Amino acid sequence: MLINLAAVLALWLGIELFAQDQVSGPVLVMMPIALLGLLEVYAMLPEAFGRLGATESAAARLNRDSYPGQANQQAGSLAAPASEGDRAISLDDITVGYPGHAPMLSHFTLHVNAGERVNVVGVSGSGKSTLADIMAGLSTAQRGRVEALPSAYLTQATALFDDTLRANLQLARPDATDGELWRVLELVELAERFAEPEPGLDTWLGNGGRRLSGGEGRRLALARVLLSNAPVVILDEPFTGVDADTRARMTPHLLRWLDGKTVVCLGHGSEALLPADHTVHLN
Repeated sequence: MLINLAAVLALWLGIELFAQDQVSGPVLVMMPIALLGLLEVYAMLPEAFGRLGATESAAARLNRDSYPGQANQQAGSLAAPASEGDRAISLDDITVGYPGHAPMLSHFTLHVNAGERVNVVGVSGSGKSTLADIMAGLSTAQRGRVEALPSAYLTQATALFDDTLRANLQLARPDATDGELWRVLELVELAERFAEPEPGLDTWLGNGGRRLSGGEGRRLALARVLLSNAPVVILDEPFTGVDADTRARMTPHLLRWLDGKTVVCLGHGSEALLPADHTVHLN
């Protein structure tokens, strides 16, 4: 309504100026059109500023993922990484929560040895994702001691970028060969989805991976984590949006691929996670 009113006012002003021979006919026509164009540009600014903050936060997370050693040094509550062949993750007497709220976890201790698989299960709001962030070095505990080897982390949110399939996968390992990319796609049952006559690894995924279904996007994000050489793999709700039959077919292949790595899976129940050596229940 306001935009239409502004265009009418611009046209009225143009007619007055035209009647006084102060503007030409073409300028008269262009005045309301130019105003509408400017209003369309300015209307996008609030969304652009909103996305700027999200982009800066995403860039900070990518930098922490790319340089885990630097991230650990900057986080005051993180100690030196655990030794290879010993404990891969050590959380000693940590308290997890947000300022002004009761702690989600208090005096919590968890030790995960190298090569072990551990499931962490609990209801929504029990602190699973926050705990995963702490293990991955993306967040700090309010108190206690945290030691962890570098990790590949599948967050609860599926993060895909407006780029090719290849570029999205190579975020985990820029030097990965095409053969290695196809191998991890096979592990998550996506190889056929992108085979010929599709453009293959050069398939454009669209903004946020919008050309994929929710389950396909989740499996692609999982494939990217599997491509990483990190000794620790943290999977927060890894099978969200993946049907039970597909999950059952994927599981044995994932277990063989992850053999020898330390794996921590987090979710609402063990039935939707990978088989584990131990299960921790968060109340």
